[in-house]
Amino acid sequence: KNDNIDKGKLGTAYHKIMEQIDWDKPLNREEFAKILDKINLPEEYKNIINFEKIATCENNIKELGKIVVGREIPFMSYIPYNQIFGKGTNKKILVQGVADMLLSDGKHNWLIDYKTTKATHPDQLVEKYKVQLMLYQKCLQYALGQKIDGAYIYSFALDELIRVL
Repeated sequence: KNDNIDKGKLGTAYHKIMEQIDWDKPLNREEFAKILDKINLPEEYKNIINFEKIATCENNIKELGKIVVGREIPFMSYIPYNQIFGKGTNKKILVQGVADMLLSDGKHNWLIDYKTTKATHPDQLVEKYKVQLMLYQKCLQYALGQKIDGAYIYSFALDELIRVL
């Protein structure tokens, strides 16, 4: 029934919702409805992106830490090729992106990346996105001057927080 849904727009919708969540208090249905109105979520997405899916995500992420250091953090860094791939030239390459969330418990910092990619097992997502998250982790450490202790994917397809690094 969801075959006509544009996967890119669906991913964007999830990201917009996650940007609006107030992480200092639990999400409730009333706040969720306000978020949907605010971002003008089309009707056809409302039966895919529901309160339970977003509340599950929020609860899983909050188990890691309570302090949201940042959301939608743009970065751009030049990193030596051999630091990324472990061999080859030390010529620097440009890496740029947007980190969905940086979370802390006061002692440790974690990178969270939201994914809507279809998967049947967490290992599929780890394999597909490990290099991307490693790059993001290195770039953010360099740009922010603080250690990123790990990186996670939150899979909306699996409703699961998955440790990648």
